[in-house]
Amino acid sequence: MQQQGISAVIICRDEQRTIAAAIDSLLGLVDEILVLDTGSTDSTLDILSGYGAAITLHTRRWNDDFSAARNFAITQTRYRWCLMLDADEYIASESRPEFRRTLIRLMHEDHGRTLYAPLIDNLNGTQLLNNARLFKKRPSLRYYGRVHEYLREAQSEIRFVPEIRIHHTGYLTDSEHQKHKHQRNWTLLQQQMALEPNNLRWQYFALRYLPDDGPEYADIMRNFAALPLPYDSQWEIYALNIKARFIHWLLLRGEPHQAFQHAEALYQHYQSREVTTLYLLARYLNAREKFREEAWIAYQLQLSLNDLESDDYLIERADIGSFRHALAEFTQIANGNLLR
Repeated sequence: MQQQGISAVIICRDEQRTIAAAIDSLLGLVDEILVLDTGSTDSTLDILSGYGAAITLHTRRWNDDFSAARNFAITQTRYRWCLMLDADEYIASESRPEFRRTLIRLMHEDHGRTLYAPLIDNLNGTQLLNNARLFKKRPSLRYYGRVHEYLREAQSEIRFVPEIRIHHTGYLTDSEHQKHKHQRNWTLLQQQMALEPNNLRWQYFALRYLPDDGPEYADIMRNFAALPLPYDSQWEIYALNIKARFIHWLLLRGEPHQAFQHAEALYQHYQSREVTTLYLLARYLNAREKFREEAWIAYQLQLSLNDLESDDYLIERADIGSFRHALAEFTQIANGNLLR
């Protein structure tokens, strides 16, 4: 029977620049630090050997599958709870004082189906709030996906834990490293999409790699846009983000009416600040476009007035002068750039 406690798991390969920071941030916070190296050829293994008994080191041949590596590492841990930390991440210093106390509290509150998501700061202005990293081990819970892997279990729920803050440095690396990582991940993602073509998670991540002016990109966007509202909880986080991106995409393409239709439908079910902002923007731009169209029609009618015959029998003539302000405004608009 496994002991009550927590094992931290790090998967690494050629991470000589960041692995020490990841391990150092865990020392004294967890009961075990298990590192699985999948074939480092730089000085990563030398760095790891320097930690001696402070870590448990395993090696495993890389097989182009991140979930396989994670699942194997989990089976090698000694404790009931796991914390997954990437090799280019570290526990933020401000989280350290209450880190252990927070873990103990979560262990006592856990009802068996909860996955815990820390605040992951990418240090580039973006954060992740729903990436589960802490969990109690059980046979029904496993990672899935060759890349962009995630914990999958029926009826599980993700709980955000802002007290645990992780800093991610992966987006701060040099462009050559990023290019290599991008190419590797896209290759693995295509393989995963072939295995599960209907999994919307993989389509969501595919947008990171596809050119945004290509047909595949557009097809995925429209596929998400057609999903019924409100969204199934399984896909909600992906669908909401892509729906918002799709509306923005339509606005940039000069299609405010379609953008408004999608924004209005979304707003009926989700009224967060972000959705409301997108809705009011689409509503305004759609109204402005409709106004332009109507004003242009009126302008064309105005140009035709001199070619029309007057009706001498129409004695109830409109007092046009009482609309002097509106006429002046219309003339200004008609002669300006707004209608062009």
